[in-house]
This record gives sequence, structure tokens and C-alpha cells, in this order.
Amino acid sequence: MTTEAPTTRRPKRRYRWFWCALALLMVGGGLVVVVLAHSRYTNPERVRVGAEAYLQQFVHGKVHVGSAGFSWWDGIRLGDVTVAEAGADTPCRPSPEIVFACREVRLTHDLIQTALRRLTIKSIVALEPSCRIIRRVADGGTNLRGLLGAIDAFDPDSTVTLPTIELRDAQISVVDRDVGGDRLVDELTVTVRARPSRQGLGRYDIVWKGGGTRVAQGHSQFDLETGRVRNVWGGLPWMSIEAVMIVLNTQYDAAGTWSDLLGLGGTVRARDYNLGADSETFGPRSVTIELDDASLSIPIDEHERPLPADERYLQFKHVFGTVTLTTDEIEAVFNGLFQGSACHVSAKMRGGVNRRMTLDDLAFDVHLTVERLRLPRTDPEAPPEHQRFIKRWPALAEFFRDYDPHGLVDLQIDAAKRAGPDQPIVTRNVLLTARGGDASCRFFPYRARHLTGSVEFTSAGVFFRELRGEHNEGVVTVDGRLSGRDSRAGAELTITGTGIPIDEALCRPIPRKYRRIRDLFRPEGRLDVALTLQRPAGDDRGPAKWQSETRVSFENLSVNHVDYPY
Repeated sequence: MTTEAPTTRRPKRRYRWFWCALALLMVGGGLVVVVLAHSRYTNPERVRVGAEAYLQQFVHGKVHVGSAGFSWWDGIRLGDVTVAEAGADTPCRPSPEIVFACREVRLTHDLIQTALRRLTIKSIVALEPSCRIIRRVADGGTNLRGLLGAIDAFDPDSTVTLPTIELRDAQISVVDRDVGGDRLVDELTVTVRARPSRQGLGRYDIVWKGGGTRVAQGHSQFDLETGRVRNVWGGLPWMSIEAVMIVLNTQYDAAGTWSDLLGLGGTVRARDYNLGADSETFGPRSVTIELDDASLSIPIDEHERPLPADERYLQFKHVFGTVTLTTDEIEAVFNGLFQGSACHVSAKMRGGVNRRMTLDDLAFDVHLTVERLRLPRTDPEAPPEHQRFIKRWPALAEFFRDYDPHGLVDLQIDAAKRAGPDQPIVTRNVLLTARGGDASCRFFPYRARHLTGSVEFTSAGVFFRELRGEHNEGVVTVDGRLSGRDSRAGAELTITGTGIPIDEALCRPIPRKYRRIRDLFRPEGRLDVALTLQRPAGDDRGPAKWQSETRVSFENLSVNHVDYPY
């Protein structure tokens, strides 16, 4: 029996040619695709126009690309790229101005996708770009307003890959523009890198590093669909507070108005922010600004509105704390110097954005504590801001008219006011603690010096607590209360005088009949007095009558009667 050796069966020749032809067809087709893609992407003008259209989807302002070049391996290089402001069609903005300019922008692409005629940009890098942010005083807006709002063309359900965006050594300048021209507010250098967020499609995580004289870093998140910007950590770079307000004004119209109202100055940063349209998902708009050796001032009326900060009475310097701005409210908590005295302020101010121009236009709730404050002056040579401040509120002017106080006090104020120039300040509590000043009551002008003790104004009345003063080595002490702050208030007062000299200052304010006795007997020496004053509260007919009890004792008293000069 014979066994035949197995034989290897060769494919038929026609199948071999089929596979060869298929391979050649695939290679040829690929070459055709590459050639077609090459002809599409290497034409400079087509690349330039396509790059403009691509970049335009990220901003609302007009994008212009001066030149473009394409390389399969190095990507796309754009030259002289600019972005103009959005919506320049008002009398204040008759033509768009350049906001962003860059000598060179590099775009890297996915090589395989590009070969398949699906150009996919992986990254955009701007080398040493410049950004000029301008706030126009005429309309209160900035050239950034609306530039980085929600992207209209963005589809949250899209699978398009968002590129990484990087600004290397970006030069940012902030400018205030008035009728007199442009004024540089601040400038800084930062490097910014924005990458698609892992938390959701259509969001960018933005990290930055840099600043001006102080270098810092931070992380924020930007939502393409809603235009929402929120802080993750680090806040914004340290800048002048005026520059921060101008930048924030792009997303929060009230910020620039608050900057003008508060006369803000110094170096600060936006420590936390949540900007964009209000929504249930993201919460209300808010910005928290960290104050570091800043300054601020508040105009009390329209006369102080155009004045520089140092010509207003309500000015604070060396301020450390925070200011939180929301849609219709500002809350400030800080320590600093008020008129050179250490202070602590906790305040909330409210009102319509368009009305926030002076203290008159605001509703506010404030708690102020000041140590060793020198009281404002009322004499003819007093600084104008002192006189304006005292005359501004009738109750304050009446207090200074009735008691003519001078010198240092510790002051605590808990007060509130509704919006409007005719609305009074409601002082829930005012505590004045004397620190060595002097005062003289208009109703008994006997000036006491080296004052100590306190006067407290509350809703229950006015309380005098061991208010002690000296006059020519005599001591006067006042204790008691008034049931109110007007002339009809009930009263329970005890006035004690020890070692009071019988001099012209004492005799001048006493009633005429007692002055006649003094002129008749011409007493000399000192006396001790215990005076108790009481009266019930008055009514519409006027104040009630005083009831008094006086006890006087003498020490080393001498008299010399006119008719018997012995």
C-alpha cells in the first residue's frame, strides 16, 4: 500500500491579484485623501479664513487673523490675531476697539483626523498676548462686556472635543476712560491655561499664575453654555481694587458703581466669585473681595460725590477684611483706621443699582466701633468735610449745638437707614465713652474738661453713666437717664459737684435772681453741690415742669457784703 504525500494548495491566481489590487486601492485612496486634505489645509487664505471661523465660536467680539500657515507636523500658526469688543453700536462706543492682540497663535491638531478631512484642534497657544480692559465712565460699562458670555453656538450634547487654551505671559492692562482721556489703573503679567473640565462637557477649568507686584495663583471654572464663571480656589490676581471692580463689571454691572461710591483704593483680590446669570443650579451672583491695606470712603451727599476720597469725612485707611457684593447688596466686614483711629466695621448696604451714588441713595445697616476717635470740629476754621458731616443730619447737628463736645471718645454705633435723602438714620444704639475731652451744655454753659464716663443713646432713652469732668480743680459728675431724645423727655438726673469754685464761669449761666445775690454778697471759695432733677414725660402741650432738690455745703467760704464790706 502506497501513501501519497500531502500537497499544499495555492490560492488561485485571480484571488492573489484581488488582494493586491485591494491593497493598492487602499494606499491610493489614502494618498488621494492626504492630497485632498493637503490641498485643503495648506492654502494660506483658506487656513486664515477657517481659523477666524474656528476662533469666532469662542467669543462674541469680532475675530481677525492677519496671516496663517499650515504644517502637518507643527500644526497651524496664525499671525497678528486680534479680537474686538462686542456690540459697539452706541454713542459711547461708536466703533469697536481691540481688546485682545497677539503676534503669534499656535494651534495643534490631531494628525489622523486631519488626514481624514476632520480637522480637530487639540490646543491653542497664544504667545505673549496683550489684553486692554477699558472702563468708560460715560456709560459705566467695559469693553469686555458680553465678550465672553454664553457661547450661542455651543451644543451641550455635542461630542466635539474642546481644545486646551493657553495664554503665555499675557500682558493685561486696565484703563479708566473719561472725557479727559485714558488713565492706566493697573497692569499685570499672567500665564493662563484652560482645559476641558472632567466635571461636565462644555466647561473649562482655568488655572493661572502671575500678577503685578505680588505673584499668586488660582483656579476657576467657566461654563460655555451659560457664561457662568466661578472660583474654585485662589481667586483672582492681586490688583488695585479699582482694577478688580472694573474687571468684575464685565459680568456684574453694579461693580463699577460700587467702586465709584466707595472711593476704593489699595491692593486687593477677588477671593471668591460666582458670576453670570442667576440660576437655581449656580446660585445668585456674588463676589467676595479681600482687602489688604486698602482704603475706601463714602460720599454723604451729592456735594461730596465728585470730591476726591481724602476730602470726604467718611474715609477709612489701612483696611483689612472683606467686601462681598451680590446682585442688590454689599456687605463689608473690616478693620482699619477711621480718621486716624482704630475701628471695626460691619455693614450691609442695599438699594437699586442705578441709585447707588451717595450715602443718601442707600439703605444700610451698620455697626461701627472706633477707639479714641477725635470728634469732628464745628468752629469756623474747621475743615469743610467736618462741617458738612455734622450739618448733614439734624440730630447730630443738634447734639453738637447742645453740648459742643471736643476731644477723644470711644464710639460704638448700631444704626440703620432706608434708601432716600429724606430718610432719617435710626440709631438703635450709640455709646460714647469720653477719653479726656471737654463739653459744655447749652442750657447750663459750664465747660467741663478731662471728661470720662459714658453717654448711651438707646431706644429706651439716654443714659449718663458716671460722666465726670473737671473745672478749675472742681469735679462734676452726672448720672441718670432721659426717657427720650427731645425736649419733652422725662428725666431722672443726679448732678454732683465737689470743690466747685465760685467763679465767673459758674455764676454766668445761673438765673438772674441768683446772680443778684452773688453780686450782693460777693462770695469766694468752693462749694459741694448735690442736685437731683426729675420731671415726667411731656405731651403735645410741651415739656413738664422740673422738680429739683439741691443740697449745698461750703468749705472755706468767705463773703463780703456790698453794704457792709466786712
